[in-house]
Amino acid sequence: MTLCSAYQWRRGRMAVSVLCVLFEYCMNPVAVFGQQLKSEIVDTAEAHTGRIILFKNHTWSYIREYAGDSNGLRSPRVFDTAWIGNQINAYGKTKIPFDTSNRYEINLIENEGEFCIPVVGHVVRGMDYRHDGVDVSMETGDTVRAAFDGKVRYAMYNTGGYGNLIIVRHMNGLETYYAHLSGFLCLPNQDVRAGDPIALVGNTGHSKGAHLHFEFRFMDVPLDPQEVIDFTENTLKSDRLTINANDIAKSYASTRKVYKIRKGDTLASIAKKYHTTTLRLAKLNHLKKNTRIRPGRRLILG
Repeated sequence: MTLCSAYQWRRGRMAVSVLCVLFEYCMNPVAVFGQQLKSEIVDTAEAHTGRIILFKNHTWSYIREYAGDSNGLRSPRVFDTAWIGNQINAYGKTKIPFDTSNRYEINLIENEGEFCIPVVGHVVRGMDYRHDGVDVSMETGDTVRAAFDGKVRYAMYNTGGYGNLIIVRHMNGLETYYAHLSGFLCLPNQDVRAGDPIALVGNTGHSKGAHLHFEFRFMDVPLDPQEVIDFTENTLKSDRLTINANDIAKSYASTRKVYKIRKGDTLASIAKKYHTTTLRLAKLNHLKKNTRIRPGRRLILG
């Protein structure tokens, strides 16, 4: 076979593969998004609204892409500052870019953007002193969708307990976390719209059953998702989120003292040791006075 004919054969084989993928996408778009990205990429093909990626293990994926538009999907201010793709906390020692004596309102819906509940399920655990988000009970393989328009900053396995984790940064500076996933349906630096499938529910990392762990963060500081989203009605509680800049600054500077609980500790013994009260410790950590505390957990002291 000549070099020219070999090239034409490869192009023809690629064209047939692309046609098969496009046909399946038209017939069943969810199935296309359901292919996991877990092998070396051998070829790509441009489609009308994205790319088709072919992998060495004979699987493929359809990746939807968006060019920057008037809504500012590629705003340098949001997507270039503290943009780190291989670690969770991106801001580090970056100076807080606002007056900490004020309160600010963040628009959750920018311009013509929308909101989509990431998954429809039952919240089995809310936010507390040792849990930075909400857990929604689901089945392995259920589709996870982007909550708002934004751009994927992080999409990889996290050894800190999250397992397979996706972090999407949004145009208002907020970030949403989607953890314990069984598969990725997006790539780092990919633009996404609210409602786009980005992952599959799983049980990876420190997890005791299939569920989605979902977080809201602003400059790495966790915010309570249940203050923002009504998980019963699957809607936003408001189109705006009020941020107390001083509270963010305190958390950002890590001014809170934290104690790692040891075997034999009780709230009373810790309170005595650090010259505080059991009631104050319980209130700071959203606990009852008679709660049994576990070794290895962290307790906020003040």
